[in-house]
Amino acid sequence: MNLINFLYYHFFLYFMNPFEDKPTPPPSSERAPKNEQGESKVAEQFTEIMHRESFVDGYVSQQTTVEQKVIADLNKQIEIVVKRKMSEIIDAEACAALGVTSVQEGQKMGKEWGKALGGVRKKLQKEGVTITVGELETKLDFKEWQEKVKDEVGEEFMEEMNAAKAILEAAQNQYRETLTNIRAAFLERLNDPDFIKVLEQWGESPSLDKTIMHAGLVHFIEYRADKSKDRLSKVPESFSPEGLAEYTARVMEFVNNPTSEDIAEAKYLRDESGRERLLIMTKDNQYISAFKTEVGGAWQIITHIPEMKAKEWNKTKDRMADAKAQAKYHNKLEGEIEEIAL
Repeated sequence: MNLINFLYYHFFLYFMNPFEDKPTPPPSSERAPKNEQGESKVAEQFTEIMHRESFVDGYVSQQTTVEQKVIADLNKQIEIVVKRKMSEIIDAEACAALGVTSVQEGQKMGKEWGKALGGVRKKLQKEGVTITVGELETKLDFKEWQEKVKDEVGEEFMEEMNAAKAILEAAQNQYRETLTNIRAAFLERLNDPDFIKVLEQWGESPSLDKTIMHAGLVHFIEYRADKSKDRLSKVPESFSPEGLAEYTARVMEFVNNPTSEDIAEAKYLRDESGRERLLIMTKDNQYISAFKTEVGGAWQIITHIPEMKAKEWNKTKDRMADAKAQAKYHNKLEGEIEEIAL
């Protein structure tokens, strides 16, 4: 099975199954807090993220990296063949200039061969290349010649390239449709009291454009569309309201049990005004930061990194214990900071 057929097979195998049935929220008269437009703050932020063109394009791009790589690899193959075909002409001219009958003979001449190749390239770039089309000779400048060779080689790869592009386009369209279904599933749950309780376990953190937004939406949704942040969204839970609920519960289990056997190290910090921060490094290298705005308040997750290196953890915990080092943070401890025993 070649690569194109392999992609066809796995693409249709995956997408023949519907993504997920949309969950039906339980009836309730309770509603989340509204803004001036009548939307909950989280709903407003969710809509802003999910309808942002850069998010949609980024998400689709991140989900189709395999299909894109197939096309990129084909383009690399084309470039290799183009260089080889052009080199054949340049090598032949260099052989003629040196009076040898083969590249191997020319290469044995060492520096002279290199000088001959350089001379031929300069000549062709300056004077152009004469090619034969049918019975006619045509002179092309160097760039025109290069483009002509590319076109000829491209035709050789056309069938394979068109197949790869068709697979990519189909995958892109399917992921856009999938994202529409995900969006609808979340919108149905945003006013569900049980789901609101899930959302309330998250604080606020900067989004990709530095806007302060709901940390759960930033980590679980927005980061999926950014190449540099996508590693932070690599969680096992499904991209769905149920997945966010499961993800939240899993992370909060660490927050609520910072001395459990699954924790490698934890630091509990409090500033002079009563704000508190909990830093956790799990034994499987997950990093979690939770925040309280006042003593006795509830912990809210503000950061979760699925995998953090020990060196980064050490820098982070030192920085979070230093008020000056976090002065520009949204969630910051100020003044004197003390560590509380766990």
